[in-house]
Amino acid sequence: MTVIGQGNTAGNGGQAEPIDFGSAAFRTDPWPAYASARRDRPVWWSDRLGQLCVVRHADVMRVLTDPVFTVEYPFKRTRQAFGETLLDIDGARHLAQRRAAQHLLGFEGVAAAVAGLAPGIIGATISGLPAGRPVDAVAALAEPIARGVIRGLFGIDAETGDRLARHLSRVSRYIETADVDLGDVVEDRRALEAEIGRLIDEGLSPRPAALALRVQRMASELERTQLMRLMLLMMAAGVETPLSAIANALAVLLDHRHLIDRLAVEPSLADSFALEVMRFQPPQHDTTRFVRGHTMLGGIEVRRGISVRVFLASANRDESVFQAADRFDPERFLPGRPPVPVLSFGAGRHACPGRPLASAIIAEALRRLAGGFQDIRPAEDCDPTITGEGFRRPQRLTLVLDPRRRPATASLPGAAVA
Repeated sequence: MTVIGQGNTAGNGGQAEPIDFGSAAFRTDPWPAYASARRDRPVWWSDRLGQLCVVRHADVMRVLTDPVFTVEYPFKRTRQAFGETLLDIDGARHLAQRRAAQHLLGFEGVAAAVAGLAPGIIGATISGLPAGRPVDAVAALAEPIARGVIRGLFGIDAETGDRLARHLSRVSRYIETADVDLGDVVEDRRALEAEIGRLIDEGLSPRPAALALRVQRMASELERTQLMRLMLLMMAAGVETPLSAIANALAVLLDHRHLIDRLAVEPSLADSFALEVMRFQPPQHDTTRFVRGHTMLGGIEVRRGISVRVFLASANRDESVFQAADRFDPERFLPGRPPVPVLSFGAGRHACPGRPLASAIIAEALRRLAGGFQDIRPAEDCDPTITGEGFRRPQRLTLVLDPRRRPATASLPGAAVA
């Protein structure tokens, strides 16, 4: 039996690792490597990563939900960047912060809050796009929508939002690549905490009350530092996740341009399309847990202290769970369809509480984009390749948008699945 533990981490028996994480092929198209690993070696030790790797849905779900696996580790980049947050603590402290996050982002009215911001932020951004001329949709559409919605939800003015974004950019880069000096990151975090503290003290705008007033209420339930870091974390993730997901949705839409009219007139299709994008091309491919006690995983004995990397993206394409897993199906999550366990937002006690918010932003952006434009074409220099370290998306997506000259109608053929 293979044993993975402190002082005994080789565990490969002379075999080559099933995934070459440093290869250009994996960075640009990881799906064949994931499929091969799921089939042949779903759990293995990676010398390159210094972690146990897990790619099958059942094993990933086990790591995410079994208490023998924990997020607690004092040298995680997220803790170094943000300080202690719900990302890297368990137990009572985690529950307190999670309740606050769910109160802020996971409540039922979040879709309505996004819809309330849509005309002024999502609608204005989309209506301002140039028609018939090439435009980088990442910089001109995905990023302004993601940043604008988060500013609006927290009641932050544009000038303050720009200051926060400048500091957040270096913090986020450190988490992704660690090629930024940690001392500079700590300075940025302190500046961010000062800005957020001022916002709390002065009172966030009551419009929209959906989130801003809830932050005020949470101030009495969390210590000040906890509240500031929780808000900092939510602002960072609340920008990067929708930004990458909108960009990925546009890249997928280029292969499904026949759906544009349906997206304009069928709200439920936009919701399903958004969730399927999160399954098919998730912004984040993996996350890490740590073993707090000896256990078995995929037929391998794993000892305390080992770091485990679970590949959420691979689990989302597991053929044993998802029918036609490598095919994009925009109707997969339509109302009435059997629920399927997508793991892009994790699972269990550390599942991301921002899923309703991210999904609502993506769906609303798709509906309004399709409502204003009848076709979305790649420009000559368009590169829809989805790449990245932490968050994956097209880095530049140059599109030509053809304006809609007449309203789309509901009498459209059913969606083809390709």
